[in-house]
Amino acid sequence: MTADPDYEARVLRLPVERSITAVRKAAATVARPLVPYATWSVDDWGRDPRLVDVIGLMSRARWNVSLGGVDHLPRRRSGLIVVNARRFALAPIFTALALTAELDRPVRFVGRPDVAPFGAGLRRLGGLLDRPDELLGALRAGELVVMGARPEHHPRRVGTVDH
Repeated sequence: MTADPDYEARVLRLPVERSITAVRKAAATVARPLVPYATWSVDDWGRDPRLVDVIGLMSRARWNVSLGGVDHLPRRRSGLIVVNARRFALAPIFTALALTAELDRPVRFVGRPDVAPFGAGLRRLGGLLDRPDELLGALRAGELVVMGARPEHHPRRVGTVDH
């Protein structure tokens, strides 16, 4: 590699005191938590609104979700939304997170497991057990609930819904 004769080298000198102060401030910022990811205030079903906001922001940073027909959903009353999902897909969870951000009201999803630690974490996101009494209780309380249909292997068929 040959040196370019027209290249002019420049050295930038920064004030030492300012650099050290900036490093100390950055280290102090990293050492303390910036924002608590969750609060200890949960609703009747164990949903933590702050955690839902943080997870919603993280999911929107990764996946681009577009919603259509949101104006047909009730703003204050209960409703059941059924989505078609593939096996092991997180469509009900992502739908609930996207609708929560769009409608500015809690939207729950059905199908959280009752096994620690996943069940407890999904409960904090608004998950309900796949039991009729939990679903009916949420609908009677005026909540919007997202439920996934049974998975289908064919992309053009809709799964069945357990009534």
